[in-house]
This record gives sequence, structure tokens and C-alpha cells, in this order.
Amino acid sequence: MPIKLTNATAVYAIMLVVFAAGMWTILAYGSTLRAPPDLAGEWELTAEGNDAAKVLRATIEQSGRFARLRISGRQPYELEMPRADVRAVGEMPGAPIRLAGNGASVVLEPQPTPDVYRVTIDSSDLKQQQQAFIARIIARAHPRGSSPRKANGNATRSSNTSASSKPSHAP
Repeated sequence: MPIKLTNATAVYAIMLVVFAAGMWTILAYGSTLRAPPDLAGEWELTAEGNDAAKVLRATIEQSGRFARLRISGRQPYELEMPRADVRAVGEMPGAPIRLAGNGASVVLEPQPTPDVYRVTIDSSDLKQQQQAFIARIIARAHPRGSSPRKANGNATRSSNTSASSKPSHAP
């Protein structure tokens, strides 16, 4: 007995194939994308080679590849990370992070100590054309670590535990 293919069945089968191909395409392309490193937060900058130098406070606000660097007492820098650098940092964790824009360029070189970077700022509005700092993140805008649910110890516990903890009144 031959299988009879109706229009509705054909449309349904075609939609399933289109959906599966679309999902495969999205997953294949998405697996090649890399998130930019998280730089957002409060920073302390100390002039390199001068331990007696005043510690500067800086703030980095970040949205994806775009960042705004505010150093106390200076105009903010509107910066962007080139797409090629996002890929390089994602593939090589110790790679320098380059930001450029607004007449300035900033290079952050990760140091062996976590959250410590060697920062080089090259800008026309500086007294010197280029300044180097040792920078430390003192407060992240988006703290790393466990999720709030896990931090409270409720990750595996059901939200409706009160019903099971009541004593049963069996006859």
C-alpha cells in the first residue's frame, strides 16, 4: 500500500526540515563567536616605575566591544575593541587587549596575578604622549562567581519544600 502524501503533511515535513536547517546554521555560526573580556568596574592605576606616585581611580563602563574609560580628573575616552582582537583574546587567554577611539589607544596586558594588568594609554591630551600604569580591578561591575541561587544553597532544593515538611496526619 503506497503512502499518500497530503498537502498538509508535505507542508509540515518541509517546515520541520527548514527549522532543523535553521537551528543547525545558528548553532554552527554561534560556536565561532567569542565574548569580549569583561573589563567593566572600578580600577586603581599606579604609574609604572614610580611607587611614590599618586594612585589614580578609573572606571570602565563596557557594553560588548565598546567601552568608556573615565580616569579621575580627565575627559572620558570612548573606545572600541577591534573584532579581530576579541577573537584573539578568546583563543589566547594571555593576549593583550587593545582598545582604540576618541584620539586615544589603550592596551591592557594581563599579568600573572589575577585582575592585574599593565595598561598603556597613548593619547594626545596627556602631558606625555604615552603613559604606562599597573592597574588593578578593585570592584567589578558584574561580579564573577556562583549564581545567587547557588550562593544561597538553594540550587538543588525545590522551591516548594514547605508542603513536604508538614507532618502527615494519617488515620
